[in-house]
Amino acid sequence: MRDIAAPLLVLALIGCIWLARSSGAYVGFAVFVMLAVVDWCLRLGARGRGARRGVAGELGFVVVLVIGLCLVVIVTPHALDPLYELVDRMVLQKGSSESFEQRGMWRRVAFEGLLSSQGLGLGLGSARTSSSLVAILSGTGLLGGVLYYGFFLQCLLRTGRDRTGEASFVFSAFRFAVIPGFVVGLMVGSADFGGMLAFGFGLVSALADDVRSATRRRPVRHAPLWGPENALAVP
Repeated sequence: MRDIAAPLLVLALIGCIWLARSSGAYVGFAVFVMLAVVDWCLRLGARGRGARRGVAGELGFVVVLVIGLCLVVIVTPHALDPLYELVDRMVLQKGSSESFEQRGMWRRVAFEGLLSSQGLGLGLGSARTSSSLVAILSGTGLLGGVLYYGFFLQCLLRTGRDRTGEASFVFSAFRFAVIPGFVVGLMVGSADFGGMLAFGFGLVSALADDVRSATRRRPVRHAPLWGPENALAVP
């Protein structure tokens, strides 16, 4: 099922990116492709059949896609001209667009607000920005930014083991899944990191060795049963 669903999801992703007409989406897709190549290299060099499961099908899908694209270019040399023009206008010439200047003004005003508050921050939502980094720093201050990105880095570096060995796959999946969105968020994001990333934070934190060991060492307090006989009891 995974070998069928994953290629279909990739094709749907490419279609959504084409319809988005967003430079951030193109940059995120480029980061996604680079991470996919890194993932294939790591899985091919890993020991154990479980880590290499599905690599052949994924590489085969990419090879078929590249061959099909090459055939289209050979048969119709100008078929990709609209794509070249779109990338040139949305990415290469982005610095001269009105949208780029407007977003730059938002970031500059938010950063000036951070400086005017002596690094304490203006409060979440007080300044309009187009970068998650500037939004978090201007909203929560330098201390809030350090705490958030410190926690973000901690989640990326978390490790854990379990009897089935699936925890390591969860940590690896979280790292590869969160990086494209993080890079795009630096360009067009806000201070709201969303529910999916919050779910990932909670998942890797729950599976981490240090969190589980600290939870096991903490004594469990049993609350007394509620009843009429202890209704007036002073704790």
